[in-house]
Amino acid sequence: MASTRRTDGRSPDAETADAKREFGTAQRVAFEAEGVSFESRYVDLDSPACRVHVVDAGEPTNEPPLVFVHGVMNFGAMFAPLMGRLGGARMLALDRPGWGLSDDFRYDADTQRRVAVDVLDGVLDALDVDRVDVVGHSTGGYWGLAFALARPGRVRRLVAVGGVPAFPGTNPPIPLRLFTVPIVARLLVPRGHPTEATVVEQLAVVGEDRTIRRYPELVAARVAHDRNPRASAVGVSELKSFMTLSGWRAGARLTPSELRAVERPTTFVWGDEDFLGTPEDVRETIASMTDSRLETLAAGHIPWLGHPDACADVVAAARA
Repeated sequence: MASTRRTDGRSPDAETADAKREFGTAQRVAFEAEGVSFESRYVDLDSPACRVHVVDAGEPTNEPPLVFVHGVMNFGAMFAPLMGRLGGARMLALDRPGWGLSDDFRYDADTQRRVAVDVLDGVLDALDVDRVDVVGHSTGGYWGLAFALARPGRVRRLVAVGGVPAFPGTNPPIPLRLFTVPIVARLLVPRGHPTEATVVEQLAVVGEDRTIRRYPELVAARVAHDRNPRASAVGVSELKSFMTLSGWRAGARLTPSELRAVERPTTFVWGDEDFLGTPEDVRETIASMTDSRLETLAAGHIPWLGHPDACADVVAAARA
């Protein structure tokens, strides 16, 4: 599709390229602030047809690498505070399609789980990695569970840090549901240029406005990321793939029977103020899973921002 010109003479393609360059610099600064050195890798996938950016950090060991999979409206660098406390392992942090330095993408309810499996399969194949431990946040936790169900031989351990959408006992909050209504979504999409203040306001929705202030480099990376004019469309498409105005889509829901079929040890780290639901809302389902445990923290939806050491300890224990 041909790009349209803005009144200032610059096309959305040019603005996207500028935003990605700015984000690439800000991302590196955010990792460096946490003592994480990395190499950027790009994987060209056939299905879905897109280029995916992967942060490759740490040193190869005899253990499976850690693969970090982020949630909606985020990118791999959000894991920097957690990755900086997990030395002695190879760590791979994806920018899922549409986010970070990966290609533009639109999510669809009918292909949601298949995309999750195909992207993770394709990235691991391209990097010649057979088996991994997955650390997923929010939608990334959903991707990890979908991957563990579809490819149990490729997952050794799974850690979901933060509430998992469409998990039994959770409910999407009303502000997110409103993004599924086209007319309302157009009114809700932020206008103008993002700033540090608008980023903090966005994180307030998930209960992390105070904790994100501890990481000014991550705030700067989020500002740069949100300057991409296509970012809001990606976010709306992914939210609509999970929910409608009435709640989770039936096809997106993780059922208790599916979760009991997860063969790999799974740890959930759930904040007591997570906006998707409380630990008590999900405790029974987690207890019914074959090999699972629930860790709770006084946190919102991104627990490692306020508790990076505790979350790192949970991930390390899960790998032991």
